[in-house]
Amino acid sequence: MDLLKKAALAWRDLGKFEYQINFGKNLIRDMHITFDRSEFYHIAGFQHLKDIEDKLPLHMPNNKYMDLVIGGKITQNQIESGEKYETFVKPRLEAIVDLQETLDQSTQRQNKKDFGLYEYNQLSCPFKAETNGNNLIFGKKPTEMFLFVDKENKNDTKDVHYVCTSIFTADPKRDYTKQQVEMTVHSVVKFNRKTQEQEILLDTSEAKRIMEERSKPKPKEQNGNPAEEKKKPMIGENGRLEEMKKKADLYNAARKGKKPKPKNKNKGNDELS
Repeated sequence: MDLLKKAALAWRDLGKFEYQINFGKNLIRDMHITFDRSEFYHIAGFQHLKDIEDKLPLHMPNNKYMDLVIGGKITQNQIESGEKYETFVKPRLEAIVDLQETLDQSTQRQNKKDFGLYEYNQLSCPFKAETNGNNLIFGKKPTEMFLFVDKENKNDTKDVHYVCTSIFTADPKRDYTKQQVEMTVHSVVKFNRKTQEQEILLDTSEAKRIMEERSKPKPKEQNGNPAEEKKKPMIGENGRLEEMKKKADLYNAARKGKKPKPKNKNKGNDELS
């Protein structure tokens, strides 16, 4: 199967899911990313194939292109003849094919550097960037890639629905995460829109609780029963006064450079045992 058709099938499968990301530090926010069939035209990079538009049905509604590719109406051989295919189209298709697996594996982040969510500002890039989007997602496993997303309704500050604006495999010479503000990700949930089932890919609060439980020392067992923590006996008034007196003796002795003489517990005998 050629790369273009693989990408179309991968995007169709992604349409079944919604990735729900909870993030933020002082202000906690939600981001629900969907993958609509109408986005495939732009995400796959067909807008960069204007030089071969006479060979392609490029004047169809955007929601038709994914099905045209799957049905064999638009082929890999056709788009490869485009002047910008290698630079602007191929990296997008390669990223789309591995996007679902990269999101699933990278968000579990055995290593924190495998996944990152950033507030993206095009003007902050250390190089000329033409990619737009409100946020940038970086994934590393199994394919290193950048995914740009934006609010579906930019005028609604409370809207949590996000759509994809661009995607491509990473170029070592162009790191889009540089000089961008990284966000704290609390959880990532993969939600099946058809079955309503959800898979928790990342939950830092739960992970933190588990690690704290594991770090607690386990009580020693005696006769098969967990040992109960011994409670310190309460100090009565006489005991408290005696304790205070001992501390005072130690303090005064330390100031004089002498060690206090230990008292014999046996009454009536002042000799040391």
